[in-house]
Amino acid sequence: MNKNYLFKAIVKSYYENRFEETVNDLLKENENSKEQLAQIISALCGVEVKYSTTAYAEELKKAIESYSSNHKVVTKIKTCSLECKKDNQQTCCQEACHFDAIVVDEEKHTTFIDDEKCTDCGFCVDACPYGNYMDKIEFIPLLKSL
Repeated sequence: MNKNYLFKAIVKSYYENRFEETVNDLLKENENSKEQLAQIISALCGVEVKYSTTAYAEELKKAIESYSSNHKVVTKIKTCSLECKKDNQQTCCQEACHFDAIVVDEEKHTTFIDDEKCTDCGFCVDACPYGNYMDKIEFIPLLKSL
């Protein structure tokens, strides 16, 4: 699903007091990977809320209302398949990260962000050919706080 479309739909619904209804409708439209879509929606809202089948939209709205800006901006939204590993055994996002914050978990066969090293520069977001990383968009929480 197009992230621009999602963002516009979420912002519009938030200000029309249809936020929870819209989020639930978006999740219903995407039967295949609700968890992944929920991660994207959460990042577009500038908060971190894990998907649950019962109260995701309500939890998301609560997280927006209790927003705090003391968190990481870059977030991983999909599992990495490590398909882009180069001859030097680094993935595209690892090569782009000047802080060695992208780490391969050999046991789970994926990557993760080391929050202690991550500076939220966003180079991994631009480098990943599969869209596994995303910058959180904190537009809704910031407007809510204003």
